[in-house]
Amino acid sequence: MIRQARTEDIPRMIELGAAMHAESRFSVLGYDREKVAALFSHLLATGQFIEVIERDGELLGGFAGFVTEHWASKDLVSYDCGLFISPDHRGGGDAARLIKRFREWAISRGAKMVTLGVNTGVHPERTARLMEAVGFEQIGYLYEGVK
Repeated sequence: MIRQARTEDIPRMIELGAAMHAESRFSVLGYDREKVAALFSHLLATGQFIEVIERDGELLGGFAGFVTEHWASKDLVSYDCGLFISPDHRGGGDAARLIKRFREWAISRGAKMVTLGVNTGVHPERTARLMEAVGFEQIGYLYEGVK
């Protein structure tokens, strides 16, 4: 089941975030659990998008994102903070459902653009195929200059 996250989910979401962080290109950076908890709390408190996948009482993944004004415009745009599903529960369609729900949510909040990033370095080609399958198109590239 996919549902809206609740405050009591934050400890498990922090653990899932740590797993996402560890398998990504960001693993060279520190993981600040307090900062992540504050982000999740802020998203929940401000009515932003934060949904989780729950099966048999266990959180297996989730998606967090937000709508805000574009930096150069008063028009609203949306961005993702992250999408993660535990490795042993991937491939069942939950990611596609979460992405579609985020897009619908963002549009319902007035977003003129719905933007998702693929920059963790985890299965980028497979993730790109997923994004295209749910109606997104590639619009650019991401480069990194320091390692």
